[in-house]
Amino acid sequence: LVTFSIIILFLIPLLFTILKYGRDINNNSKTFVLEHILLSNLIFFLFSWHVHEKAIVMSLIPMGLLLFFSNQTSKAYYQRLFFVLNICGTYSLFPLLFTPKEIVTRNLLGG
Repeated sequence: LVTFSIIILFLIPLLFTILKYGRDINNNSKTFVLEHILLSNLIFFLFSWHVHEKAIVMSLIPMGLLLFFSNQTSKAYYQRLFFVLNICGTYSLFPLLFTPKEIVTRNLLGG
């Protein structure tokens, strides 16, 4: 119940921006939708009770699409954000490599 309340608490500002600006968006509608999908995925990832390591991929996919559809002025910002999110996502997948055959690969990747 506590994590559900925290998730709802952090989703409320996001939902208000969708209701306020969702109707009058212009040609950047793809980035508007992808930004809000990314933010809601990150909220669920950060504040859920039990999150599997592979759940970060749910945030990496909209971030990659956002990087693809963004304009030139915001592309550098999204590139830095994607880099940090991708490093965190890759590092969080390392616990899934636990058999003796996979330990060499994990150590070579820096885990």
